[in-house]
Amino acid sequence: MQKIIFLRHSKLVLPYLDHSEMPFDMLSKLGTGELNPPIDIPYTEERLRALATRIDDADIQHVFASPFTRCQKTAEFISAKNEVLRSLQEVEFDLQKMDVDGTLQKDFGDRGISVVNTAVFTGMIEGTCETIDSVYARVRETFNALPQDGTVLCITHDFLMRIIEIFIKRSGRAYEPISLQELESTQRNGYLCGFATDRNSNSFESIE
Repeated sequence: MQKIIFLRHSKLVLPYLDHSEMPFDMLSKLGTGELNPPIDIPYTEERLRALATRIDDADIQHVFASPFTRCQKTAEFISAKNEVLRSLQEVEFDLQKMDVDGTLQKDFGDRGISVVNTAVFTGMIEGTCETIDSVYARVRETFNALPQDGTVLCITHDFLMRIIEIFIKRSGRAYEPISLQELESTQRNGYLCGFATDRNSNSFESIE
């Protein structure tokens, strides 16, 4: 049975443990692609060693990555033959444009990353960023573009992975409205963490 693995990109070279500690303006620039810091090489090497029992490089026949630098550089640690797949790029959002009255940034300062998560989820539903039906269509496009043979590894981003998770748990069914509650119930993926499924989206295996 073919296995398809989705992993979030590795940790970035920034003075923060993860995205939850980053300031609002930095998160905004990461979201738009304006900021493209390199990945943390020692962290990446250590994390891939820890994953060795879950992901055997020798068993991976195909590696695809989002065009964002952090995904491309992560993929290079796994295979020199990785390919760019544009449908794996992050959900398109601009926190500065979404924050028309400054409330989002204030709430972020008070309550942290969960505020940004909810804002992007709501934006996908209400259309203040890339719409959820557009993202769901990209996920379907991704599955259709992947080879039919061998184990496939995809390096992508957390928000997109939330929709991929829903797509898999719906067994790849045609798009139906997705609620805010359903989005918020998806798991937050750490750096070089994710999940695996089969070609027909009949399974969901967490990789942490």
